[in-house]
Amino acid sequence: MKRALNDLPDEAPKSTSAKYTHVPAPTSGTSVTSLSTSKRLMGEWKAAQTRQADTPDDADPHSHLSLGLVEEGDFTLWYCRKYYPDNPNESTQYKRIREGLIELGKDYLEWHLRFSDQYPFIPPRVWMHHPHLDGANVWGSGGICAQVISENDGGGWTPLMNVQVLMKSISNTTEQYRNVKVRQGTYPPHTEKGAMSDWGRIEHAHRDGWGDVKTTK
Repeated sequence: MKRALNDLPDEAPKSTSAKYTHVPAPTSGTSVTSLSTSKRLMGEWKAAQTRQADTPDDADPHSHLSLGLVEEGDFTLWYCRKYYPDNPNESTQYKRIREGLIELGKDYLEWHLRFSDQYPFIPPRVWMHHPHLDGANVWGSGGICAQVISENDGGGWTPLMNVQVLMKSISNTTEQYRNVKVRQGTYPPHTEKGAMSDWGRIEHAHRDGWGDVKTTK
């Protein structure tokens, strides 16, 4: 059941989930703390609840994205669901994903996002949770190959971005792959541990930039 916005806590509860550690955040005279990260995430979460209030599937009516916490109280782990309502004006790829979801008995794609205490100076880790996709930028264990979430020099992430903008970019990019399709059958969701292995290989492949590098899944 959706909670009223004025019933939401003022600060994010402290999470006991492990935080990944990668490159240090840029220094500009201001210390990046877990508290500042918590306030940023709380603000973005509240904004998402406002956009999604009283809408079908609790999703933003423009992007069809629904953002929320995987586990109540843990603001380091979010889900993002992209719904695919019938729209004859959408692309062939959009329609193929929608048809594949219907065949699988689902109506959305679901990504998971893990935030570190260096957010927003480094992007969250994003992986496809379920279902599995073929012919897209999703690797075998769910890792997403996308410049916007790369921590390498020349990556597309900026602290001015937010979760809503990030996931619109990732979902739109996924729909641009000509042969993208939803894998049918019964299989477990991708896991964070598996996606971590993918990320290491993706970042290594793009260590010199995101030009015409070919990556191998």
